[in-house]
Amino acid sequence: MKHFSPDNFDSSLIGLLVGRTNALKDRMLDKYLLPYDVTFAQFKVLIIIAQFSTDTPVELCRHLSLDSGSMTRMLDRLEQKGLVVRQR
Repeated sequence: MKHFSPDNFDSSLIGLLVGRTNALKDRMLDKYLLPYDVTFAQFKVLIIIAQFSTDTPVELCRHLSLDSGSMTRMLDRLEQKGLVVRQR
């Protein structure tokens, strides 16, 4: 395994390393949440709703930097699981 030091570190790799670390974190949290039948992405939506009393998909999109189509699909799945109730 390659170890980095200030002398051999290629700063152009920062984005790649952060992205890989983030993906690994998401996979680890997905595994942890598996018994609850919730993905980490779904868990983040539930946390934002609880923490900020967010009540519209647009607000959720702003908090999580997701597009409206992704948010609609996410809310559909959470609604099917009985974790959110939408008023239309």
